[in-house]
Parts: sequence; structure tokens; C-alpha cells
Amino acid sequence: MTRPLVRLLLVLLLLAALLWVWAARSRPEKPSEPGEATHQDGASNSVSRHQSGTIDPETSTGFTVVSSRPEPRPGVPASAELLEEAHAHLDGGGREGTCGAYPRLGDATDPLLLESCDHLAAELDDTYVERLGVTPLGEPVETILLFAERVDYESFARQQGMNASGYAAHSSPSRGYTAIWADPTRPEDFAKTLVHELTHLVNRRTLGGNLPRWLSEGLADALGDTATPEAIQPLGGLVGAEGQAKRLRLGYETGAVGSVERLVSARPEEFDSAPNSYDYEQSTLLVRYLLLDPELGPRFRTFLAELADGAAATPELLEKHLGVKAAELDRRLQNWLGFYSTE
Repeated sequence: MTRPLVRLLLVLLLLAALLWVWAARSRPEKPSEPGEATHQDGASNSVSRHQSGTIDPETSTGFTVVSSRPEPRPGVPASAELLEEAHAHLDGGGREGTCGAYPRLGDATDPLLLESCDHLAAELDDTYVERLGVTPLGEPVETILLFAERVDYESFARQQGMNASGYAAHSSPSRGYTAIWADPTRPEDFAKTLVHELTHLVNRRTLGGNLPRWLSEGLADALGDTATPEAIQPLGGLVGAEGQAKRLRLGYETGAVGSVERLVSARPEEFDSAPNSYDYEQSTLLVRYLLLDPELGPRFRTFLAELADGAAATPELLEKHLGVKAAELDRRLQNWLGFYSTE
């Protein structure tokens, strides 16, 4: 066989290979079947939580809707070891029960507090969806620990490595529990504290476990501050947050409050680290303002929806969705606080 003929054959083989590759890439993909898992970069074959409607396997068109959402973050049940540690700090080891769908363990016996715990926990998920526009994944499985005596709560909190001084509650979503001193003489405070702490657990099932502190605390207050022993009330103006607003106004007047840009950029160890910090109040009122403002409210909920789909809660993403720079957001927040009177 002559050399020119060999070259011709090689060229023809190369052209045939290229045509085969082109044809393979142009072939339409077969649609996924209902229920067929599609995993890519943590994606699942579920409908995005903030979309309306679901896929019914019985009536599906044959396509699987794939969102950018990461794998579900279901609630974490408390370990047997942790529950044993709680038993040791409760009178008589405590008694088991439920608050809504949450398991309950405690030695608090006041019937009004237990009733309040039950119906507030039961309505929280639905109120969370209505208020924030994003839906928690899975069902609550974390344990609510109710301590009748503050000294017992504090000893348990210290055992868990928490700072018990000046606090009456704490939550650990990654360890599956919230612990609360259930003071029967302060039912209003108990209701607010319970819903605040449970919201931290719901945040994990909805937005993940790595929220910046300003957002985590602000969302918890957006629900907790509106709770009464009877129900979680609508979010309106500064109702329920009058004390925080008064202190924050004073801080602004004296120049003691940092900028919103600093707040939303703060690392976890920087949040509330100053001796006379306003971070909690500023977070509470910033989130409340963003939820209530007619222009920014829908944009803020779209920001939350992207977090629910797995995005990181960065200052840049917040600014992208709001369309407002941090300095302008700071000015609007201060104007809003000046418009409402707490007197």
C-alpha cells in the first residue's frame, strides 16, 4: 500500500471519528423518569421549596424538576447521651411529652406553659413559611428541654459548654435540642423565648446550619418577638420589639452603633463581641424592616429563597437581591426607626 493511500485512509478515519462525536453530542437527552434521582454538585430531584406545587408520580409528565437545592437538612434528634445528661439535671429525671411534633423532656409542670408550648410549636412551621416565604424540610425531631428551676437550667447549660450567666435559654440545632428555663410567673417571656429558640432549629431545616449571626438572630426575633402565650401574632411595625428599638435609637443618637455594612460582614466571633454591643438590636430591627418594607420585602424573601437553594449568605448576595448598597440601607433603617414611635 502506497504512502499517499495510507494518508488518505487515516484522514478518512479521523473525519469519521469527528462525525461520530458530533452526532453523539447533538443527540437529545432522554428526560428523567419521575422519582429518578439526579445528583450533581449536591442537587436533588425535588422541586424547589419556595416553588408552588409538587410533582405527583401518578400524574407526572415524565420530566423530573431539578433544583439547585442541596440535599435536605432534616432535623437532628438529640442523642441518648445528651438526654441522659438532661435527665440528671431535672427533678425526678423529668417527664416526657410533646410540644407539637417536638419531643419534650422536662420537670416543668405548669399546665398553661405546657399548653402554650404545645400550640406554639405546632404552628411555627406554617407561620415561618407565611412570614419568610421559604419552607422547612422534613419534620421536627429535636427535643425541647424545659427546666422548672433556673439553677438546674444553668448547670445543664454549663455542662454543655454554654455561657449560662444572664441567659434563660439556648439552642443547638446540630445536636438536636433547645433548653429553656420555663418560669411560670413570666408566660409572655416564655412564649417569646420558646419561639425564638425553636426558630433557630427551623432555620437549619430551611436555610442550612451556617447562617451569619445577624441573619440567624434577626429571623429568630422576627418570629419570637411576635409570640404570645396564645399564638404567634402578625408582624407589624415595632410591636414586640419596642425595647430593642428604643435602645438602638439611643445608640444611633450617641454614635455607638456600627454600620449595617459591618454588621452583615461580621464573622461569628466578631458578632456581639464589644462590651456595649448593639448587634442583637440592630439585627432584630434590620430583618424586621426588610420583611415589612413594601419594596425590599419581596426582594429579601427572594434572597432567603436562594439561601434555601444552597447559596451562601454573603453581603454581596444580599446587596444583589436588595438592589441597595449597605450605606443606603443604613440610612433607610434609621429613617424607619425614627418614623415609628415607641412611646
